[in-house]
Amino acid sequence: MDSIVKQRNDGFKAGEFLHRTTQLLPWPENERLAYIYDATTAASYTFGSVASRTYPNVYDALGGYIDIHATGLRYYNKDGSIRWVLLRNDLPRNNVSFKGSVSIIHLIDGVPHFIGLVDENTSSYHRIVKVNLIDMTAVVSPTAYENTELISSFGILEDGTLYCTHLYSNNTRSASKLVDLNTLTKTDDIPEVGIVRQLRSNPTSTSTDKDFSGIALFNGSLSLIGSSIGSSSSGGYTYDICSILFGINPDLDMTTAKAGKTPLRTSHSFAVNMFSGGLTQVSKDLFMSDMQEQHGYFAMTNISNKYFTRQALEEWASNCLYETTGFRIPLSASEGT
Repeated sequence: MDSIVKQRNDGFKAGEFLHRTTQLLPWPENERLAYIYDATTAASYTFGSVASRTYPNVYDALGGYIDIHATGLRYYNKDGSIRWVLLRNDLPRNNVSFKGSVSIIHLIDGVPHFIGLVDENTSSYHRIVKVNLIDMTAVVSPTAYENTELISSFGILEDGTLYCTHLYSNNTRSASKLVDLNTLTKTDDIPEVGIVRQLRSNPTSTSTDKDFSGIALFNGSLSLIGSSIGSSSSGGYTYDICSILFGINPDLDMTTAKAGKTPLRTSHSFAVNMFSGGLTQVSKDLFMSDMQEQHGYFAMTNISNKYFTRQALEEWASNCLYETTGFRIPLSASEGT
C-alpha cells in the first residue's frame, strides 16, 4: 500500500485520502508542456505598456503558442521564434483592440481557431472575434455589446459546446450563454455553467452579495470558481491555508448543468502545485493558472504557468469533494459524453 501511495504522491488510494486525520487536501496533478515562456517572464511581458496573455495551442503538433496583446496576435514557435503576426489594424473593423484576458482556442471543423474579444471605441463596446490559427483569416462579429453586459470568459463543454459568461448589473451578476460560431453572437441562456450565485464578497455586509464565475467541469454540473488564501492565525495574518470554492447542482445530478448551484468549499495546504485565484480554460480539455506579476516581494501569486487537464481536475475534484462532503461525483458523469 505504501508503495502505491508514494507512486501516486498525492495521498489518495482508490479515491480515499489516507491522511485525512493529519493533513489538508492536496492539489491536482499538472502537465509540464515545456514552453519557453513557462521558464521566463514571457507570460507577463509587455508590448509598450499593456500586459499580454499567452496560450499554448495544443492542436499544433510543433508546439506553437499565441500571445494576445491589445495591439494584435503574435504566434510563436515553441522555441520562441515568431511565426506570424496579426495586428488589430489587419482586422475587418476599425478602432478596435484585442482584449487578451478573455479568449480561448476552439476547434472548428478540425481547424484550431482563436475566439476572443475586441474592444471598440475606447472600450465602450466589445465584439466577438474569430481567427483561424492556420491561415490567419479573421472575422469580427457584426453585433456590438455594451460593456454593461461584458463577456468575462469563454468555455467549452465536453461535447464541444462553446459558451460564454457575462457580467451585468454593475458586475454583480453573471449569466451563461451559448455562442453561435457562425454569427459570433451570444444566443440561448444555459443554467449557471461555471457560475455560483449571490455569495458575499464581504462577510459582514449583505450589500456585497454577488455572483462568482470560474470554469465548468462534469458537463457544467460543477463550477470551480477558484482558490483563495485564508488567514488562520489568531490576531494575525499568517496565510497557511487555501480554500477552494465549488458550486454543484442542487440535486446532485451530474449529467447536465442546472440552476441554483450549492456552494461547497474544500481546504488545502500550500504546495508547489497550488494555484492562486481562478483557472482559465485554454481549450476543450486544458486549463491553466496564469503566471502573475512578480514585482512585489511580498506577493503570494502564481509564480509560473501551470496546466491541468480536464481529466486531472475532475478526478481531483471528485476525490476532494468526497473527503469533504461524503458525496462522490462519478467520473463516468464526464466520460459518458
